[in-house]
Amino acid sequence: MYPAVSVGIYNADGEVLVITRGNEPERGKLDWPGGFMQYRELPEAAAVREAREELGAEIEVVELIGFGVDTYRYQEITQHNLNIGFTARVITGDIHAADPGEVAAIQWIRPADIPLEKVAFEGTKEFMLQLAERA
Repeated sequence: MYPAVSVGIYNADGEVLVITRGNEPERGKLDWPGGFMQYRELPEAAAVREAREELGAEIEVVELIGFGVDTYRYQEITQHNLNIGFTARVITGDIHAADPGEVAAIQWIRPADIPLEKVAFEGTKEFMLQLAERA
C-alpha cells in the first residue's frame, strides 16, 4: 500500500478547488491536487509540495480530514493506496495549472455542488462528501 495525499484548498468564498485530471489513470475526471508521498516525507509536507508542483502556489495545511483507501489502476498495474485528506488555504502565489500534464482544468466550487459521480477516486470522493455535509 502506497501513501498519498489529497488537498481540498478553500478560498475566501467557501469554495473548494477541484481539478480535472490531465493524465491517466482517470484522465478527465475530477480530483483534488495531490499525489504520492516521497520516501520519508511527512503527509503535510507532501500536501504542500504537491500543491506547489500542480498549482504553482504555496499552501498552508489547515486540517486533517481523514484517511481513505483507493484502488489505483494504471496500465497493467493495480495497487491500493492510503489516501490522507487535508484542507488547506493559499498563502502565496496565483493558482494555475503549473503542470498541465497533471492538471487539465481548475475550478472553484461549493463543496455541496461537486458532482461526486465524476470524481476519480473513492477516498477523495469521501473527503469531498464529508466537506459537503459540514457546509
